[in-house]
Amino acid sequence: QFGKRKIVVSGLTQSGPLAEKVWESGIKTLIGERAGRHKIRPFRADLSAPSILILGLGGGSLAKLLNKYFPQAKITGIEIDPLMKKNK
Repeated sequence: QFGKRKIVVSGLTQSGPLAEKVWESGIKTLIGERAGRHKIRPFRADLSAPSILILGLGGGSLAKLLNKYFPQAKITGIEIDPLMKKNK
C-alpha cells in the first residue's frame, strides 16, 4: 500500500498492513468486540488503564494499534535488534 512501511525478516512479515490486521483481530478478541465468534474472553483483566510492555517493537504496528484501542495505556516498547533500530 502507498505510504505504508512493511518489514519482512526471513520471509515472515513482522510489521505492516497484514501484521496490523492480525494484531487488530487479537485485540478485538481481547476486549470482547468479537463476541459473535468467541463466546468468552481468553482471560479477565482490568483494561481501563493498562500498562503494556512490548518486547520486540519491530516497525511499531502493534504499538500503533494498542494506542488506538487503549489511549489511556502506558505503552513501553523495547527493541534490541540492531537492524530494527537502524530502520527507525
